[in-house]
Amino acid sequence: GKEDKIAIIDKASLAQRLEHADPLMFIDVREPSELLHGKFPKAINIPLGQLNRAFGLRPGEFRKEFGVEKPLPETEIVFA
Repeated sequence: GKEDKIAIIDKASLAQRLEHADPLMFIDVREPSELLHGKFPKAINIPLGQLNRAFGLRPGEFRKEFGVEKPLPETEIVFA
């Protein structure tokens, strides 16, 4: 079967991937209070401690809470 892979990429590679990769979801895992220092363009915020709950939501619940469609299994996700 297909193995999950975790890759570490640099800032320039991330910028390029955000411009061209589809499907791609960029998730900022910082706490809301940390976002006061700046946000990543095109990222949605799901704090690290809420990831399991967030990805356990039904698609409609995920969309309502985060304002975007829940990623499909084949969607590449970048966590920062």
